[in-house]
Amino acid sequence: MSGETADISQFCELAWYNWIMYRLGTIDYPDEPLRLGKCLGPAIDVRLAMTAMILQQNGEVVYHSTYCPLTVEEGADAAIQKSMIKFSETADERLGEKLTRAKLEEVSIPDTSEYVPYVDEDQNERTFPDLDEEVTPVKGDEYVHVLVMLPQ
Repeated sequence: MSGETADISQFCELAWYNWIMYRLGTIDYPDEPLRLGKCLGPAIDVRLAMTAMILQQNGEVVYHSTYCPLTVEEGADAAIQKSMIKFSETADERLGEKLTRAKLEEVSIPDTSEYVPYVDEDQNERTFPDLDEEVTPVKGDEYVHVLVMLPQ
């Protein structure tokens, strides 16, 4: 433990199932090519702090910390686009067909429930006001800061 904050930019840049490029195993420059994968999010309690779960083309999940999001140029590259199509076909074949709402209903799993706002027994208009109006720094602020210009 060094006491330094880990760089979480990789997690912030990637959403679930985004395309990424990663290295498999040890790096043997310049021969180790980057591989195409899908980011499945951070791997909790596995290896290093910034390790991610990565879906490979064969449908298996690996854990690596050497990965980066696809750049705009890479995403526009014809060879990489072909690889993306092949990846999707192979992974879909291996993982099976996609889950649909109809299939969830067949097995009696409800759709996402409606949002129910939290209400506390101590809550009242003053402690938790409805925010129907625009929020500004002055509204509801007991400590309004005033700039006073003094004569010179």
